Amino acid sequence: MVVKWRRILSNLAVVKKELLGKSWQRCKVHFIRNILAKVPHKEERRFAAHLKQIWLQPDKKSAPQAAMQLVQEYGERFPDAIRCLEEGLKDLLQF
Repeated sequence: MVVKWRRILSNLAVVKKELLGKSWQRCKVHFIRNILAKVPHKEERRFAAHLKQIWLQPDKKSAPQAAMQLVQEYGERFPDAIRCLEEGLKDLLQF
């Protein structure tokens, strides 16, 4: 049993060393669902189409720009949804 614990602790040390200072990656599906829960149902489809464009960008540099367009377009209408987007976007754009 002692051998197993040493191996586990050793593995944890390696993981800690490799991930120290790194951002974690969130589940995109749950993140999008959380945002859409803050958008009125009748607006949900249109907003979702714009939201998904963030992850359809051709490169990592374009994704934050697409997010900023969404923020500018919907920021006043759906502030809770936009706040949720802004709070989790960094974690979700880890490539």
